[in-house]
Formats: sequence, C-alpha cells, structure tokens
Amino acid sequence: MVLGATAVCAEGAIKAPTVANNLPENRLYIGPEIFWDLTNTKMHIGNTRVKYKDDTFMYGGRIGYDHVKPDSLYVGGHFLYSVGKGRTNIHSSHKKEHIHAHLHSHRIFNNWEGRLGYNFTGGPYLGRTSLTPFVGAGGFYNKWSGHNHHQWGYAAAGLRTSFAFRENADIGTNLKLLYSFNDQWGYEISLPITWNYEWFKKWDLQIEPYILKLNTNAPSQMLGVRLLAGYHF
Repeated sequence: MVLGATAVCAEGAIKAPTVANNLPENRLYIGPEIFWDLTNTKMHIGNTRVKYKDDTFMYGGRIGYDHVKPDSLYVGGHFLYSVGKGRTNIHSSHKKEHIHAHLHSHRIFNNWEGRLGYNFTGGPYLGRTSLTPFVGAGGFYNKWSGHNHHQWGYAAAGLRTSFAFRENADIGTNLKLLYSFNDQWGYEISLPITWNYEWFKKWDLQIEPYILKLNTNAPSQMLGVRLLAGYHF
C-alpha cells in the first residue's frame, strides 16, 4: 500500500496522510522476487533416526494491482512465477549403520490471489496511518523435477497497514491468514517500505521482506524479499 504526505484541514484535523492522496488511485506494480524455502526436521521411523534438510533458492517475478483510493473500496490481486533449484540432504542412522543421500531438483512455484476490502485512511483517529482489512482467495502451484507437482486453492483474510513516517516515505505491516482447501492453515507477514520522490512523478519504489508459512504444522517456511516498482494511473 502506498502512503505519504499529510494535509491539514481548516479545523486542524488530519485528513490526507498518504502518497495515494497525491497520486492516481490505481496502482499497477511489477518487480523481481527472491526467497528461500527452508525445511529442517528430525524424525524416527521405527528404530531408525532420520534427519531431513531441504534448502531451495527461488527467484522470479511478481505483477499485481491495488486500488488505493483513500476511504473507499479496496480491490487487489497479484501473480507470482518463480523457478529454482532445490538441495535435499537426508541422513539416517540405525545402530551402527549410517546412510547419506544428497538430491537435487528443479522447481517451479506459482501463486495467484484476488483481494477485496476497504481502505480506511487518515481522519482524526488514524492520523498518518492507513488500515485496509480484506478477504481473498487464490492458489499455489508447486512442481519439482519430472511430473511431481501439487496444486491447491486457499481462502485468505488479513490486514494491510501503512504509516507515513516522512512526506515521501511509508512503512507498513501486512498480515495475512491462509486456509488451504486441503485443510491446512498458514500465514504471511511482510514489512513493505515505499518511496515516492518528486522526480518519480507517478511511480513509486517498494521493498518488502516477508515470511510465508504454507502449513503451520510443517517444519518449513519461506523467507524472501520483493523489489517492486509501482505505477499510478
């Protein structure tokens, strides 16, 4: 979400704290994204101890749209395409026997999502803060080497926040809860920082580190960062 400059009305109440108030209300963004999918677990299978570690570095691109008009309906969505190469290490031990296995695999990971909510911006209560509660739905596609792939849908609910700490810069927190239709819960937390300088005109630049956990019961998580250029029209 894009935020920015503060305007004060005659009565002294803060009305317009955001960059979105100074730019057209539609934001189209695109940019590269990198992340690590990390899994590290230990388990027992009968009398055998097994250590499993998977480290996959992914890179790709994201494109999306947000309707950022203050105090109005919020509509948004995105599509992510990424590829990478996974490294899996498996170590098993039973009494004096030890087995090591090292596997490599190519991977494709996609995500698409649509969102609907409301932009609450400024005013005497929020000041320089913007809040956008939303609900949504989307899907994930995960493919490894060969024909091994998995695709599933999910429902989402969350809150997008942003605070104008400078006239041309905002910092926010995006919280999202995921419920997959294969009966799994997950979440995503991100911290977007957005700049809009005068010479950018209708453009902004955003960096957004994040953590994504697709299944709260699984010992894996994704740690990544997005670098997005947004165009307002």
